[in-house]
Amino acid sequence: MKSLQNLSFVSDISTDASIDEMISILKYNRTVASDMARQNAYLKEANARISNFQAKHGEQELECQEKVDTNQENLEDLYTMFYKPILDLEVTPALKQDIIELLPDRKSKYFYSIVGRIKLELLKAETEYLELFRGVVDDHLFLEELQKEIASYREKNDIISNYLTSLQNENLGKDNISEEVKSNQLIYLPTPSGNLYVNNDLLAIPTEYYSSFYDLFLSIQNGTFKNLKRLNRDSIKKTSVVEVKDYQSRIVFDRIGSNRYIILSTFVKKVDWNNENRLSLINRVDMYRSIENRLSTLVHDEEFMKSQEEITKDIFEALKNNDREKIKALGRSK
Repeated sequence: MKSLQNLSFVSDISTDASIDEMISILKYNRTVASDMARQNAYLKEANARISNFQAKHGEQELECQEKVDTNQENLEDLYTMFYKPILDLEVTPALKQDIIELLPDRKSKYFYSIVGRIKLELLKAETEYLELFRGVVDDHLFLEELQKEIASYREKNDIISNYLTSLQNENLGKDNISEEVKSNQLIYLPTPSGNLYVNNDLLAIPTEYYSSFYDLFLSIQNGTFKNLKRLNRDSIKKTSVVEVKDYQSRIVFDRIGSNRYIILSTFVKKVDWNNENRLSLINRVDMYRSIENRLSTLVHDEEFMKSQEEITKDIFEALKNNDREKIKALGRSK
């Protein structure tokens, strides 16, 4: 990245400059042009790799279109859920592993769409910082910071490219991929008293909605995220979480690890959704934010995750059989 320090053309030439000075400036500008050409070639090559990956796997995605919602807004929300954590990652010795863990499940029907979009956005960010770099002349400290940003975007992009290449080289079939990759793990927000919010939430829902909630829980577990929507500042204040939905059924959740998702609220959204309902959801999310750091640590505890898996199993069974007694007992010791 040292050559980036020479990416500004000299255009302000004195009218009384000597021949030697003119030749020196000409050589310098040729060097700058060469550096820019190399950067442009890199961007074109990376973009071509993305196009190749998408072309090779396009047929695989088309086969899944009948089974998943391909609404562009849903894809944008799904993409944001995966991209932002990668954008925010600091460059550390563990960067490669951190990025791979934050990418979507490689068996996901959206895998190549999301990864391709992530790569394009990283290239876009790198290009924007390069343009900014070229406009800075005297602020060396600022130039150093820009260099770090440019290098970080490039390193992240290279890591993703190498990972995609390694997947191709493995020549795994769909069946093999499905067998090796685990499904997403669900965890459940506890109340201040130590119970689970999901207990009361599901008990407040009429049993005729249980089949739709079964499908929604399943879509989070298998990564299809049915009708995903991001709840932004306009909808619930400062919070930034997501929901899956099916007609009036809603599950609000957040990503809390590479393949872990915490269930925050489960409810039926009626037509007369009012400020009281919205405030209740905001309070629930605020409660989650207050203990988010502790939960982020707990998800690495084997016993805790085992208990969450049991709860998930019980939820699926209860919803499938309309078993409200089983729902009442969620999270309690057996």
